Amino acid sequence: MLASITFDPEVYLHDAAAFQTNEMNVPKLMALLEGRNAIPSARLGYFNDPKVREGKRTKGSHRNLFERNGISGDEIYQHASFLKYLYYFVYGPKLPGGVIAKFAAEVQSASPVSPGDVIDIANAGKRLVRSYGLDPSDAAEEFLKLCLDCGVYLSHARGISDIIAKMRVGT
Repeated sequence: MLASITFDPEVYLHDAAAFQTNEMNVPKLMALLEGRNAIPSARLGYFNDPKVREGKRTKGSHRNLFERNGISGDEIYQHASFLKYLYYFVYGPKLPGGVIAKFAAEVQSASPVSPGDVIDIANAGKRLVRSYGLDPSDAAEEFLKLCLDCGVYLSHARGISDIIAKMRVGT
């Protein structure tokens, strides 16, 4: 079922067959994953917890944003914007494997991460962004997800992500 799902929203929105397949299979896959408690709690929290989005102009969780727009239940799972969350639920942060391994090792070496570790870990993240040629503004949200996956407290994870987001390209 997973192999039949098209994660690229551009393809999904412009290919009728992909749209129909996703419309049918994404809710089924979510039901299976939720039924088996197969989605890690940190990943579900990223989608459901309003605190993850604190400080954003529009308040509420990622789920709340769908609901505020009149989309609920399985309709959420059928929406093109949900695909990035499903990707995270299944595969984790959209970062190269080497980045994930090196950053996770950095977090593990400081575990449990304290406020004093945030700058050092963020600097390690910045070095990885540079060495892998990542766009800091795109990578920042993925590092937030990775921090949550690694068990970093949300406030510390947000601090690390914010530092990465403020990087100047080429610095």
